[in-house]
Amino acid sequence: MNEYIDWSARDCDAECAAQVIQSSQDVSQSAQQTAASAAEATMALEEATTMIHSLHDISESTEGQVIQLRIDIRQLTDDINLLRLSIDDSMVPTIDTSILLLIIATLGAFTICIVVCMGVIGYTGYIENKKKKVVESNKKKKQGCIRKKLPF
Repeated sequence: MNEYIDWSARDCDAECAAQVIQSSQDVSQSAQQTAASAAEATMALEEATTMIHSLHDISESTEGQVIQLRIDIRQLTDDINLLRLSIDDSMVPTIDTSILLLIIATLGAFTICIVVCMGVIGYTGYIENKKKKVVESNKKKKQGCIRKKLPF
């Protein structure tokens, strides 16, 4: 069918009519095949479109689930931190710095008081021992004086 055929009715005989019929059938068959191919292509495109819509819906659903999971994880993290703080506060008593300074000052004063008392006790003992020695030496002197005065 590379060359142009003049299909005018005047020049057409039986062989010409047969060629026209054959060509018409060939064109009709080609048109049917083209229509079938177009239908198959259309069906394939519809299936692809359906698959794309399905993937889009799945993607949106997954995105929503991921966002909800992130929100849940943040909430869970906050709850865990609150629980940790609650446990720390209930298990370990916290000491305020002013209370700690007051305790240190009290212990320091108590220590100074003990040291001073021990010093006083030690000094008192020293004075008493000194007095004893003085009293004993005075007694010995007095006893010696009395013996000298007595005629024995």
